[in-house]
Amino acid sequence: MKTLLKENFFKFMEKLFVFFFLLFLNSCGADEPKQNLTDEGGRMPSYIYSPSPTQIENIFLCEGEFSEKYHNNSNCRGLNNCSTELTNTSVENAITKGRTQCDICY
Repeated sequence: MKTLLKENFFKFMEKLFVFFFLLFLNSCGADEPKQNLTDEGGRMPSYIYSPSPTQIENIFLCEGEFSEKYHNNSNCRGLNNCSTELTNTSVENAITKGRTQCDICY
């Protein structure tokens, strides 16, 4: 009987904790006005705007036999297992080689 009470108590406390945690997260920053993220020209800053793959000419390919993806960052963790050299190329060239976008860096 005591173990059942303990289990119910801990379940209740867990739900109570989650409730107050979500309430806290909801209240954080609620009074702050929304920022205007565009610059003077109405463009999004580069740290927010991610260009489409066709706009990136400087991508990286692993030349390994089983490589399937292209990357926009030579330090992408998707390239950790690349045992061959990296090639710097264009998106169009990567697509003609049958490569698709990396899910990590895009």
